[in-house]
Amino acid sequence: MIETKIFEIRDVATTCVALCTRVPSGTVREQKMFWHQGFGHNLVNMQVLNKDMVTHDPFKWGDRTFKTAHMFIQEKWTTLSSTMVIDVQYILGETNKPKESDIFK
Repeated sequence: MIETKIFEIRDVATTCVALCTRVPSGTVREQKMFWHQGFGHNLVNMQVLNKDMVTHDPFKWGDRTFKTAHMFIQEKWTTLSSTMVIDVQYILGETNKPKESDIFK
């Protein structure tokens, strides 16, 4: 089965929601379809809901917020729960504690 999680991405003056799907995490048949197209393990497609872009390549975002969040989500996928806050400033060591959700106050 292909897994999808939703995250709140936070950075300086940024709060947005991202829909992330990890592939190939499904059946052997699903995995083979992705491998056939040249995609390896631990690939995460990320769509930021207020942007007109979906990509599996963190470097295509062109800014630190989404590149950092995407790389973090891809690396830590199995330890992250859907609806968690991904705090870019905390990931980069700019703050001492992660931000709390603006959505669920």
